[in-house]
Amino acid sequence: MTAVEAAGLTATLAGEVDAEARFTVFGPTDEAFADVPQAALDALLGDVDALTAVLLYHVAGRGCRRARRRRDRDAG
Repeated sequence: MTAVEAAGLTATLAGEVDAEARFTVFGPTDEAFADVPQAALDALLGDVDALTAVLLYHVAGRGCRRARRRRDRDAG
């Protein structure tokens, strides 16, 4: 949650910004973070734009399933 808080995404992902919003967050385990050098983590936590981009890359919104069905249908 440290990264989510640093990026200012806590309220958004908690549904406080849009109560109807639904998200799936694919978060790494503590073990995965343990493999990242501390200097790299500190640099990412210090760069809000980069941190936000990394975190949002791991969030799937409500349209995720619909887009996948459309892609599968079009591939045919």
